[in-house]
Amino acid sequence: MITISLCSIAFRDEPIESLVPRIAQIGYDAVEIFGSQIDGKSDEELSALKDLCAEHGLRPLAVAPYLSLTRSREAYDESLACAERFVHYCRVLGAPKFRTFTDVGPKGIGSDVATPQQWAQGIEGLKHITALDRGIAFVMETHPQTLVDTVESIERVLAEVDAPNLKVLYQPGNTDFRQRGIIECWRRLRPHVEHMHIQNHRDDDAPPYVEEGTLDLPAFFRAVKADGYDGSMSVEYCWRDVPWEKVESACAYLAKYLRG
Repeated sequence: MITISLCSIAFRDEPIESLVPRIAQIGYDAVEIFGSQIDGKSDEELSALKDLCAEHGLRPLAVAPYLSLTRSREAYDESLACAERFVHYCRVLGAPKFRTFTDVGPKGIGSDVATPQQWAQGIEGLKHITALDRGIAFVMETHPQTLVDTVESIERVLAEVDAPNLKVLYQPGNTDFRQRGIIECWRRLRPHVEHMHIQNHRDDDAPPYVEEGTLDLPAFFRAVKADGYDGSMSVEYCWRDVPWEKVESACAYLAKYLRG
């Protein structure tokens, strides 16, 4: 059965401990924990968070820090140190997945402009972090302006890193996927997909809720379900001040098509 999760990034200014009961009460199976909400916590604090999740029947699914592997060597070294911390957090929390990037932000380095040195550094970084713990799935977010922003660049990274625990975090809203067809791209990448971020898209680029927008998510959900996908999907709203009723309606929307 597909795990329905919420990424906590929209509520990054709140303690994750205060969010867990609300997320569970709505009906989500799991939580993808935004990095800043746990970075620096002690093992005792992380264990208490794990127990809180268990108490409410909510699974700590993934940790989600920001990494930058293709910019300066200083940023690269800081990213490797961050990855080591968050691998430890995964172990203490019992979270099986680590959301990763090769780069992030509005000035990220896309696959079409990356130099050979930037490609080499990104591949080197992914080889390093995936080797930290082969029991954790490192799910690459297919984000614009990163090395994994097109189908071909994703396949190139997977081949060059060649790590069994490097996986794909599929985002139907990715520009390349939308242009080619979100179902067609899903089926091409299917063997590598272990997690998804579910968002929608609007032609004016305003941030839509999953029930709105131009993507035919019901058709996508039907295809994913028919293909036997049994990984996870996180509702991800990246902006602040998301109303809780929209978090609730998103959960119901996914459940309608994935559990119906």
